Amino acid sequence: MVVSVNASPGAATRLTSPDYFLESIDLDQDQAQFLRIERGVYESSAFLDHRMHLPKNAAQRERVPLQSIPVADIPKPRMGYIFHTAFCCSTLLTRCLASGGDCRALREPDVLMQMANYKRLGHPAYADKSRWLVAVEKVNRLLGRHYDEREVVLVKPTNAANNLIPEIIQLPHCPPVVLLYGSLRDFLVSIAKKEQAYRTMLRRLFNVIRMDDGQSDQIEPRQLLELTDLQIAAFVWQLQIDHYLQTLGRFTNKPVCSLNFRHLLDQPRQTLAGLSAWFSLGFQAAHIEAIVTGNVFSRDAKHTGSKYSAAARKQEEEQTLQLFGRDIEDTLTWHQQAYHGTRPGLPLPRPLELRGSKSAQPVRGV
Repeated sequence: MVVSVNASPGAATRLTSPDYFLESIDLDQDQAQFLRIERGVYESSAFLDHRMHLPKNAAQRERVPLQSIPVADIPKPRMGYIFHTAFCCSTLLTRCLASGGDCRALREPDVLMQMANYKRLGHPAYADKSRWLVAVEKVNRLLGRHYDEREVVLVKPTNAANNLIPEIIQLPHCPPVVLLYGSLRDFLVSIAKKEQAYRTMLRRLFNVIRMDDGQSDQIEPRQLLELTDLQIAAFVWQLQIDHYLQTLGRFTNKPVCSLNFRHLLDQPRQTLAGLSAWFSLGFQAAHIEAIVTGNVFSRDAKHTGSKYSAAARKQEEEQTLQLFGRDIEDTLTWHQQAYHGTRPGLPLPRPLELRGSKSAQPVRGV
């Protein structure tokens, strides 16, 4: 149910309380829509979009003119951003960091996807740079509202919103940013083990993010139609890695680092200690140990009611390679021939510093 502004609590409460989640934004009508939710929704929801875990008695919605929301009236947030390339344990990572303590994770809020689409479609608001940057700043601050002064809000946008990375990095108070990724081999294995619906989704994703980069337009439509699902997946992965490389090379004086997700799986304590320092979370060794040995690593990050373990993950990978290993190797060869000598290899530069480890060398991969 959408209600009028007059039926709302005070404007100050709406602008300062995370109980009024910024659900969507309409730049044509110059309106923001808030959704009143309980605090536990943030923790239970793997996605803050149409898949959000809402109680059966539908939460109250409210539309507010954007002009009635001065940036100065929204508290300065304590925030961090985790961008990702998909299929690289980003949900698991946020569950680890938001497991107890003073950290709350926002996983794939739909409003950021909306902003990303306004940008890639060349909306008039994007053409007006001053208006656009004010809108991004409002969205950022409204997402970053906290329950108390100690709380850090970590935002994990969908990877289809990675085109917003430059705007986030150039905010007046730039939050620390992690660019999470995995190797092409890991990406292809994840795609191969998914059902056909995921492969269809990947082609849709390709059509979306190719709008952010002109290099895919150099390929004739007939050639694109001839690409296999895994070749399209390799293309998607490369477009995202190229974007990361541009970001890391361009914003050298900003708090931006890269992280291969395999570190989280292979060196969880050192990785979490490094992320705690990066995001100023203040994790103690005992808290990190409780995360690593607790339920987070033994549950499906997206469906926490289901058990999942490192052994199960390894078994899935082995079964996938038995079924699709030849296709994956052929795709890796195709990718190497297409990009050999034209792209830097992994690891990405400016890696997160792992803590408490003698070796913090990034994981290598294709």
